Amino acid sequence: MECRSEMDSHNPYAASISTPTDSQLVYASDCDEVRRRMQFWNIEALKSRLLVRPLSDRESLPYLVAFLVSSAFACAFPTIGYNLWDGVSAFLSMITASAGTVYLFFCNGGLNGVHFLQRFLAIGWIATLRCIPSVLVATFVYIYLIETYGQSADESTFQSCMFSLIVELLIIWRIGYHIRSLVSASRKLSPSG
Repeated sequence: MECRSEMDSHNPYAASISTPTDSQLVYASDCDEVRRRMQFWNIEALKSRLLVRPLSDRESLPYLVAFLVSSAFACAFPTIGYNLWDGVSAFLSMITASAGTVYLFFCNGGLNGVHFLQRFLAIGWIATLRCIPSVLVATFVYIYLIETYGQSADESTFQSCMFSLIVELLIIWRIGYHIRSLVSASRKLSPSG
């Protein structure tokens, strides 16, 4: 199923996407259900959809959550050795990525917010970079304390799992703080605010 608008015949980019037969076309008035569904494999349907109109922030949110969860999942597996706490840490990272993204979506105003992805990516990038020095210092202190009390920092433990979770939550909180302050400032500048 592919969404097409009446304007596709005038769109120079529409020709670059594989042209379906008339029986495969679904015109814009019939596309509400297709627009609400997230595409997992059919890139042509997604490109056709994007030709009609861009995704709203609400429609983009599942893509961002899926991207972050899959990234957290891929990064959570150690290269040397694996124990139960590595799996717990990976699971908690996926939950934190999902819940944190939804939390940030609501920090941006939820369904009434605007420019969520742009704000999330730009503010998130800078806020994360700014947290790195503090996280590095905290990591060195954590490793020192763990090894001082006779444990090895080479394998995951309950403590390392909780340390990672706290770091992730603090970064999400900082991103949320900056998004909320931007939303507040933009409301003060708007004519209706």
